[in-house]
Amino acid sequence: MRSPFIADIQLARRLEATDGWVGILAAQIHAQLHPDSGAVAEAIAGGDAVYTGVGSPLTQAIGVGMKGPVGDPNWSSFKRSLKCAAPQRRSNSVLMPIPH
Repeated sequence: MRSPFIADIQLARRLEATDGWVGILAAQIHAQLHPDSGAVAEAIAGGDAVYTGVGSPLTQAIGVGMKGPVGDPNWSSFKRSLKCAAPQRRSNSVLMPIPH
């Protein structure tokens, strides 16, 4: 008999960390191939902010808040990073509530 699959906060953190790692590598490679692109990845609030260009599906915040609450200083830093990368663009954030 198979053991039941249990999806819990530890699994969610591992999945988000893996997704963040892929985003970081993508930003690093993109920056090497296109130095003028502004591609960058930054650790923020327990996750990663990845910018690989306007309209890129990899430009996102990944795992933010998975290790604890996110405060205003974290979001302010993230917003500043996005405005430096794409000052003329508006950004959207998708938040997932998780009890800590």
